[in-house]
Amino acid sequence: MEVSHGRAFGRHSTHREKLVLILVGLPATGKTFMSQRIARYLNWIGVETKVFTVLEHRRSALGVKNKPFDPNDADFKIKRHETALYVFTELTKWLSEGNNGKVAIYDNTNATKKRRDELVSICVEKDFHYLFLESICDDENMILRNVENTLHGPDYQLLNSEQAKEDMERQKEWYSSNYNPLDDDLPYVKTYNMGTKLTSNNIGSYLQCRIVYFLMNVHLVPRPIWLTRHGQSVYNVENRIGGDSELTQEGVEYAKKLAAWVQERKETEITLYTSELKRTKQTAAFLNIPLNSLTTLNEIDSGDFDGMSYEEIEKQFPEEFAKRSDHKLVYRYPRGESYVDLIVRLEPFLFELERCKTPVLVIAHQAVIRCLYAYLMDKSPEDCPTIPINLGTIIEITPKAYGFTQKDYPLLPTKEQVHKI
Repeated sequence: MEVSHGRAFGRHSTHREKLVLILVGLPATGKTFMSQRIARYLNWIGVETKVFTVLEHRRSALGVKNKPFDPNDADFKIKRHETALYVFTELTKWLSEGNNGKVAIYDNTNATKKRRDELVSICVEKDFHYLFLESICDDENMILRNVENTLHGPDYQLLNSEQAKEDMERQKEWYSSNYNPLDDDLPYVKTYNMGTKLTSNNIGSYLQCRIVYFLMNVHLVPRPIWLTRHGQSVYNVENRIGGDSELTQEGVEYAKKLAAWVQERKETEITLYTSELKRTKQTAAFLNIPLNSLTTLNEIDSGDFDGMSYEEIEKQFPEEFAKRSDHKLVYRYPRGESYVDLIVRLEPFLFELERCKTPVLVIAHQAVIRCLYAYLMDKSPEDCPTIPINLGTIIEITPKAYGFTQKDYPLLPTKEQVHKI
């Protein structure tokens, strides 16, 4: 049974909005970073989203840069313009497919009014909604970090470091001298220094509002995010789902090891989150950190099947068992929740996670950690129900310029721990 994201997330099936998000900004201002973060978020909540990056296509069409940027090279200028229009044409083809709401993100400088007017005309002709996202950056340290990330990227692999730096400076100079501010009659969002300030104008549609709200919570401050399941519980041993059981002795042992591991990190300030259930609070018991317990982080609600094993469910409710096996993402336990419901429930916490500027430790449950992991590591909602999250393991996820890196720390011997929930 195949279910599209739009259909799976019923709250999006009532609208058919097709939105083009058009990036605007000088080189090294974080446009690609924001494009990827917005796409990750929208896909996670069930809005099909795709990024169309002009630079990537230019690289494949014209080859990797092997000489510095020359604004007076007429032939290269024509090719750059043709490549930009080709990518936008591909974008419109993709956006026109199907009936569900979708978002296409056009990642390019789009620095001139003439270029933007051209894009708006196409959107109007195709009956697409559009929104401009301008990234403005005057923080020199931030610009230097962005430049360093760009210089180490694939576009400069054939130039030495001095040539690459000169090329970046030449590009910034040329684009700055040809840059036109956005018109006030356009729908736009302007972000300053990657989220320290945000202004918006003429925002009206559902998806435009979602994007603006997401951007209000995003920042570039580097910090680790640690995700872990609670220690082994009585229900884990009995292979039962739900409930509010205590930790076993092995679970207590993990709680002690977790506290020792965190202490070794020597972080001066850590934000700690658990669910409201005993097993997560007991796992945090040896940590000398203020505790934020949230019902939002409680395990997926198994409804009428709370406290049962899957063997019992299969035997007593074979039809329900078969429905769940058919598509775990959208299956809702009788008087309980589905994974889709859980993602909806977790969205406010996701914004809290994005806002936090200190290292974060989340002690929660298998289904909850799966959903958070899927967002951070850019996995499809369809993948959520099958992502392996073992007991006794800390998953460290660190935001980087163009994504997140992962490192696992197993503190207890690996066992056959991934249950069917």
